[in-house]
Amino acid sequence: MDGGVGFHFLRFLKENMKSTKVLAFILAMMLILGGCGKKQAYSKDGKYQIDLPSGWRNMEGELAEAANLEIGSEKKNRYLFALTEKREYYNTFEEFSAVVLYYMQSILEEPAARATEYRELGRGKATMTELMGKMDGQTVCCVVYAAEFEEDYVMLLAWTEYSDFDSKCEAELQAACESFKIKEK
Repeated sequence: MDGGVGFHFLRFLKENMKSTKVLAFILAMMLILGGCGKKQAYSKDGKYQIDLPSGWRNMEGELAEAANLEIGSEKKNRYLFALTEKREYYNTFEEFSAVVLYYMQSILEEPAARATEYRELGRGKATMTELMGKMDGQTVCCVVYAAEFEEDYVMLLAWTEYSDFDSKCEAELQAACESFKIKEK
């Protein structure tokens, strides 16, 4: 029995593992190749970063004038932007979260919201609400996060058209939002 390509690779490793240098080389290559796929986008103020899902790009200046960070994929019809507010403008995180939800419901026609969930985002607390409604004649599905950071409160808005919203899309939008954090040094 042949065993396939994996079997031959394992046999090659076993026969050539006489040196720890070979093992070290293989482990180094695995680490290098494993980290190649993750790309980030950074906020205009340089304080935050977000992981770009596959096929997404930085869309600075294309989605919302006041946004501090904008990413998306025209091909997938998925978009996300972040708005930051100084914490001093609000009495509590709960007030900020309520303002975000009120704002989103006020800009959508016929809004419908799922229950708000409490999450952790970037080592701080966050709320996540999924909304559906009409905007400019199109039915859209939105994933909205209100998040608390050391200096700022952040609203993350990710959306797509209703016809493109399925469990895979929902997971991708949530994962993108949940990768938002303070920029690593």
